[in-house]
Amino acid sequence: MFEFVLTAILCIVTAALIAIHLYGCRCGNPRCRRYTKPFLVPSMTALTFSLMNLKGISLPSALPFLIAMGFYTLGDILLMQDGSTPLFLSGMVAFVVGHIVIAVSFLGTGTKIVYILVSSLIWFAILLFLFFPRLDERNRMTPYLKAYGTMIALYGITVTASTFNGNIPSHVLAVCGVAMFGISDSMIALRVTDGKDRSTKVMATYILAVALLLSSAFLMAD
Repeated sequence: MFEFVLTAILCIVTAALIAIHLYGCRCGNPRCRRYTKPFLVPSMTALTFSLMNLKGISLPSALPFLIAMGFYTLGDILLMQDGSTPLFLSGMVAFVVGHIVIAVSFLGTGTKIVYILVSSLIWFAILLFLFFPRLDERNRMTPYLKAYGTMIALYGITVTASTFNGNIPSHVLAVCGVAMFGISDSMIALRVTDGKDRSTKVMATYILAVALLLSSAFLMAD
């Protein structure tokens, strides 16, 4: 009974945090955004693990995701510090570490050569023909954004090429999650170069990315 009540409370809290944060992004309310952003990923992670516990799924099997979400949360906090290049870059590094943890976890399920070749073609085509051309070469942040974009492409290749032990639903959710990460991060990169505010779209796709990855972890552990 306690586990069910806890899960219900976490569900309500998570939904409220997401709604308030997206409202803040939409209305340009910095307080709503600042006070909710650090708790978005932790609340979604806590809800996922509570659901796992409720269903009797082994929690240690999803430990890499817990670690990765910790780095994502750190990245969120660091990226909140507007105007600080060192903290922005530190936030990018935190996200890269989180990506690597998840990628290695999925890679452990095995890979297929055909998957590697096809996914490499798709992800690098997106990187070279859709992402790089939209960056401003005169901006001092562009080299860092290109490096991060390359990391996202490698992340996508690794996840797409993994076999997931034949768990197709988990595989599809994970690939979609990485794709959402790519879309969200590309909008952040464009904001850095052109200054346009895309906060609502950035956060909506980011939240969706995290939700998809956690859902994939849930199915993998089941």
